[in-house]
Amino acid sequence: MSIQSKNCTLDGEVNDFATDSLGYSVDYITDVRYILRRTKDQKTLFDNNYTVKFNASKFVVADVFFANINKMVSDNIDQLLKDSVFVTTTKENCAKN
Repeated sequence: MSIQSKNCTLDGEVNDFATDSLGYSVDYITDVRYILRRTKDQKTLFDNNYTVKFNASKFVVADVFFANINKMVSDNIDQLLKDSVFVTTTKENCAKN
């Protein structure tokens, strides 16, 4: 995954994207590394991993299962967007000039 602007590039590396359905419930796990680089010199401005884990019932309809998959992704991105270091770094380095 890569998102580019004029001043910065945000890359994402998926380290783990899994469901573990042993027993009567399902463990949902995502682990994503986000790397923010300055475009002009490729200097790394921010580099961090975020892991999301949650447990849900195993015996659900397909719609609920897919909603949980969506939650895995959105909760991981939410952690990035709420990280004060990421927000500050982005504002200081990636805003339009």
